Amino acid sequence: MQALDLYSLPEPGPTGFLARYRRPLARPLADGWVAAWSEPGDLVLDPFCQDTTVLRAALAAGRRVVAATRNPVLALLLRVEAVPPAAGPLEAALERLRNAPKADAPLGEYLDQLYATACSRCGATVGAEAFIWDRATATPVAREYTCPRCGHAGREPVPPEEVPRHLASDTPPFHRRLVAERLRVEGASSRLVERLLDLYTPRSLYALTALLLKLEVLYSASTLLDPLRAALLHTLDAASKLHVVDEAGWRPAGSLVPPRRFREANVWRTFVAAMRALAEGSTRAALPLVAGPGAERQTAPGTACLSSEPLPRLAGSLAGQAVLIISQLPRFDPAFAALSYLWSGWLLGKEGSRAALHLLHQRAPGDVRYLRALQAALTALAPALAAHGRLALAFQAPGTRYLENLLVAAAAAGLTPVHTWHGLLDDQPGLPLAVARVEHHVAFARSAVATPLGDPTAAARRCAIRTAGRVLAARAEPAPFGALHGPLWSALGAEGLLAGSRSAEQAEELRRRMEAAVAEALQGSNALRAVAVPGDERRAALWVLAGERALAPPLADRVEALVRGALASGPLDVVALQRRVLGQLPEGQVPAWPLIWACLESYGAMVEGGRWALAEAEAEGAVQAWQARMCEALEILGQRLGYTSSTADGELAWVGDGLLTFRMQTGAEVGCLLSQGPLEAGRRVLVIPERRVDLWRRKFAAVPLWRAELERAGWAFLREAALLTLLEGPADRARFEAALGLEGGAGQMALFGR
Repeated sequence: MQALDLYSLPEPGPTGFLARYRRPLARPLADGWVAAWSEPGDLVLDPFCQDTTVLRAALAAGRRVVAATRNPVLALLLRVEAVPPAAGPLEAALERLRNAPKADAPLGEYLDQLYATACSRCGATVGAEAFIWDRATATPVAREYTCPRCGHAGREPVPPEEVPRHLASDTPPFHRRLVAERLRVEGASSRLVERLLDLYTPRSLYALTALLLKLEVLYSASTLLDPLRAALLHTLDAASKLHVVDEAGWRPAGSLVPPRRFREANVWRTFVAAMRALAEGSTRAALPLVAGPGAERQTAPGTACLSSEPLPRLAGSLAGQAVLIISQLPRFDPAFAALSYLWSGWLLGKEGSRAALHLLHQRAPGDVRYLRALQAALTALAPALAAHGRLALAFQAPGTRYLENLLVAAAAAGLTPVHTWHGLLDDQPGLPLAVARVEHHVAFARSAVATPLGDPTAAARRCAIRTAGRVLAARAEPAPFGALHGPLWSALGAEGLLAGSRSAEQAEELRRRMEAAVAEALQGSNALRAVAVPGDERRAALWVLAGERALAPPLADRVEALVRGALASGPLDVVALQRRVLGQLPEGQVPAWPLIWACLESYGAMVEGGRWALAEAEAEGAVQAWQARMCEALEILGQRLGYTSSTADGELAWVGDGLLTFRMQTGAEVGCLLSQGPLEAGRRVLVIPERRVDLWRRKFAAVPLWRAELERAGWAFLREAALLTLLEGPADRARFEAALGLEGGAGQMALFGR
């Protein structure tokens, strides 16, 4: 059974906690891989676990399963999401915390009033949802609140008389010292500890720590301690200074540097919202989870195991047992690593700090240290694979380095790619050797591939030309380098050209040589060439085969037909549509996700349950009626403009002081137009339905070369809406000329980018 690869569409987690840092495997992809590459009773391993997806997919299919993470905060979330707490006890715990005494007031009221402000309409004192701070002046400049008395809500400037109160340093320094002490372990920099604590305002740090101390006192021996810590973990994330504020609202920052204007969230209200999110997720089925030291040795059928062991030790205990290892590619995120260390110590004490200390050594993917860590991880995992096992990784990434690093690291670990899939998430033309965002699926096996004799760079050049030519011939359309890069480097790995490295430094040197060989081969080939996009200031280009035009329809046209056919078969969700469309394309022909989505929106209509069906306007009778209406409108317009109309072979012609031929084309097929060549006389106009305009734009955005070819062939576009508008005004040939094009009223030159 062959795996069917799908795009990993974003799926909300059960709580959404730390969602921007976690990269879980998509459930449909996990289900497909588990079914394809394992049998009931086999052992499945997720070594870089991000959430419970693989655990649930493997257990549902009757497999044994082990998941591993060495990040304490991820392990905390995994335990809570695997065994969701019941809503009732969560609500009771929240109420108990709310009413717990704190400085002669209930804790909830006390913490909420730390963020008190006055309503600008009625003067009532209310707890603000958040304050907006200016980093340069270290002052709050705005507040977000909803007044329970008068209902007034919004974001408004902080009244000047309130500013001193919000700046007052009356929060006890004890709380900062307490957190700092939890974080100070051997190997941790005191300077880093202080920098991380500075990511919180004194008020937030005080409120977070006061809440933590209270729940530790009340629930130290309770099974609710983990869920309460998980809710507080989300609060730690949301209450930091790392949230950018702008006119549209607020969003997370991308680094450990607080933005110029940052958001200080109300700690108590954020914690309450997190507890409610946990309660809403409590309906998910609990997994039979075994966690803690030695969990990986308890892989009984029907049981999920969560391990925190280092990979070499984990793989050693599972030597030769894992039939399938699946996960997301581990991608180092230095910012999240530092925050994980901070939050682990804050929530779990020195034990958490020690467990997370190793995370501080993470580096970016361009660093050889990332390659060294990746090579070490794959080398450690390889012995866990069964003789016929597969190690499959999925990831979405920009650029070339992640995939290249993975393939050279895997080769050094004795792993060979046996199944690869590469789908463009951004199909806009780029520089001739640049790659935008791509989703990669790569499965490896422990199979010995002999390194080819002779000069490996010469073999790499031949492999590059051969693979690129095969991909372009199969697609039958110009393609960005991103469509070639994945198949090309996967072929290098499959042919053993990336093997032979012992150290990360050697692997990086090999990667650079292969990168240079590939570039030299493609740019010097007579079989293919990079064609510059006309008028593009970035010097973007698309790759094409030299010689005659392909006889097969372009991949974009085939995908359009497949999407329409899938929708016509009945309502289906996006996952099922992908299975139908991608499953009918030969291996290696992966259409870009933006194209699939554009086809879905063009031909589909949302129905019940979030599913899609063929739009009513796409039914055969509706299409015929549309064509008849367009012909009638053209006959009326032609008569008013002084032309005589005639019809033949499904086309309508205006004859007068020139010849204009109109084709009513309901689809956005490009290949049939390109194959006709230029007219000997007259002009041609393609009349298109309004619902197809965005799909045409999508295709031309991905392959701008098609626009120039259609222009040279004498084609112009007339939108349905533009044609009907022409009937409403005076008969004027200048108005007709101005109406041509995909951009309504902008003229034909808008289509061709002039």
